Amino acid sequence: MLIETLIALLFAGAVITLLVWNDIYTWLNGNQVSEAKYAEIIKEKLDNGNYKVVAGVFTKKGATLATKAWETKELDKDLQSKFGWNDKIKITY
Repeated sequence: MLIETLIALLFAGAVITLLVWNDIYTWLNGNQVSEAKYAEIIKEKLDNGNYKVVAGVFTKKGATLATKAWETKELDKDLQSKFGWNDKIKITY
């Protein structure tokens, strides 16, 4: 259900050239509140060759506290490394 929620939040916006891990990390830290228990970051390769990356912060019960989406042409090496062979990263607080 959480993945579907994050995917549903994909939106059209400005395309950035390179998404760096630090941008996502900074956003996550800025949205970490006392009831936040974990975050998920999902990437999706789009038909146009770009990536859509969606991050969400959730409560213990899975309620969404904050979300943000980016469309980018490329992921930096740190972000690629965090994803590895997966399309999802989960961070627990």
